[in-house]
Amino acid sequence: PEDVSPLPSPVVLMAGGRGERLWPLTEQIPKPLLKVGGKPVMERAIESLMRQGFHRFHISINYLGHMIEDYFGDGSRYGVQIQYLREHEPLGTAGALAGFDRPEHPFVVMNGDLLTGTNVRAMVELCQRGAKAVMGAREYAYTVPYGCLTVNDGRIHAIEEKPTLYHFISAGIYVFAPEALDFVAPRTRLDMPELFRKMIEAKHDVRYHHITEEWIDIGSKEDLAWARRMHAGGGTDD
Repeated sequence: PEDVSPLPSPVVLMAGGRGERLWPLTEQIPKPLLKVGGKPVMERAIESLMRQGFHRFHISINYLGHMIEDYFGDGSRYGVQIQYLREHEPLGTAGALAGFDRPEHPFVVMNGDLLTGTNVRAMVELCQRGAKAVMGAREYAYTVPYGCLTVNDGRIHAIEEKPTLYHFISAGIYVFAPEALDFVAPRTRLDMPELFRKMIEAKHDVRYHHITEEWIDIGSKEDLAWARRMHAGGGTDD
């Protein structure tokens, strides 16, 4: 976008996971430091957010966190501010937010191992206009490999052969108004879907943002291989 005025919204990058599905790759290196196109996944995430005007980052670390801290430091070599939230016990995808000082502006929470061109700025604007929470959502389609029956009271009413079903799924990118932190208690495990459920039950305005841009979650070896093919030519991946 032409208008990349700096945004005051802080970004929390979740980087505490063990990356067990990627072992042995993640035995000695945390998942956010795995390279794609010669660059750690999380460095690509930070650069993408910087281009959208974000400049205040908080990285939530646990497993091999010292390596992430050594690599990114205080952010000065990128021209941004980076601080660290140290998780001493796994508190779920939202529980770590209890250690986060309540900001004055909407804040972003994103998995630190996503490769995506998502317009996070648009999600922040939804919160600036009154939404209390926004979830990035991807469309996910799957085909049932069978004939599916519509039944009632022992009778078959219809048969649909191999239907394709469409769902919106959570994409690991969220924006919250500061009030969302009222729902997070210190040292209490809380996952993102549960936080959203609590806010919906409390009748808050909770929305989704449809992500149509590139989105790759580096969760498995297949995803990592796919990301590396998509970003080939940018150097070597160790």
